[in-house]
Amino acid sequence: MITKKKLNKRISELEHKVRLYSAEFNTLVEKIRELEMELSRDIEVRKNDIARVTTKGSISAIAKYLEISIEANPGKIVPPRIKVKKLKAGKK
Repeated sequence: MITKKKLNKRISELEHKVRLYSAEFNTLVEKIRELEMELSRDIEVRKNDIARVTTKGSISAIAKYLEISIEANPGKIVPPRIKVKKLKAGKK
């Protein structure tokens, strides 16, 4: 037969587990928030790096391409093709 004492003991054990799981859950939520902030910073840095590389490298590359295309086709300027590489999650 289940006594009131055993029930109270079991209730207190379960309450303790709930507190532990709640604390662990809150810790995990905080870690997820930190990772989200870190990821958004990484994305901004990559955007800035891409913009910097694009503005520095592409201008000269486009100028060279236009010079070559102007020389090859004196009456016609062929616009350069710019490929945009998509960033994949987890890869640098």
